[in-house]
Amino acid sequence: MKLLVLSAATDDVDAIARTIAADNLSAALGFYDAVESTYTLLTVFPGVGTKRAAAEQALAGLRSYGVRGFRNYIVYIIPRSDRVEIVRVLHAARDRQRLLGVREP
Repeated sequence: MKLLVLSAATDDVDAIARTIAADNLSAALGFYDAVESTYTLLTVFPGVGTKRAAAEQALAGLRSYGVRGFRNYIVYIIPRSDRVEIVRVLHAARDRQRLLGVREP
């Protein structure tokens, strides 16, 4: 399955890696590797993770899955018939309601 990483997700990953690198460059590089590994998993198994209820129709089918080895960081995806869209990558403590319009149970 094809992978489409939206610019907001790319920006998220870069910002997270910069923050991690301030304390540990090796860990930041590991974060990039973990993100790529997680993306690969999501293209093979797009139905994994937790279904999320999104307020916006454009986010219908939204799912979330933790970055492998960095479980405090969550990848938000939308599996489509021909691709997997990576919407955002956020720290679990971020306000998902404000950033994505995700309704929590």
